[in-house]
Amino acid sequence: MFNHLSCNNLSTENHIPLLCVDKHPGQAHIVATGGVDGMLTIWDLRQEQFPMTLLEAHTGPMWEVKFHPHNPNHLFTCSDDGSLWHWDGSAYSSDPLPGFLTSKGKDPSAKSGGITSPWLSLETSRHKLDIASLLPNKSLPVNSLDIESSTLLCGTDSETIYSINLPILT
Repeated sequence: MFNHLSCNNLSTENHIPLLCVDKHPGQAHIVATGGVDGMLTIWDLRQEQFPMTLLEAHTGPMWEVKFHPHNPNHLFTCSDDGSLWHWDGSAYSSDPLPGFLTSKGKDPSAKSGGITSPWLSLETSRHKLDIASLLPNKSLPVNSLDIESSTLLCGTDSETIYSINLPILT
């Protein structure tokens, strides 16, 4: 939950309009945003200086960004350029996140000395995320997406709703 008692103005120097925002489901200080420039920005709200990681993304405005609600090392974006992408950050995270249970029903963060998030440890000059396109062909803009369990729904300017079965996410 966000702390409503304090309000910080965190912005980039370029002041690019933001079109979408999503909060990490397990770590409320991590926020993803998408802008009119197509960039994906990951914010660490605990940081006052340089609170963001900028990732080159879509060639058109990013209309929606969503963390997977149960596997937040996976992020999904859609854009005016007709693309729908799956960003897989699981290769960069060795520690499970707090509040998420393992297959044995234990919260692994109870033993972990520190919780890491792939979204905060990315250095775009050194690492490349695994990014997969979920639609076969770029066409008209993909305006919105939502995720429920292992199903992703998205809607396009062609008045089409796609239902995509996601693979098992780790």
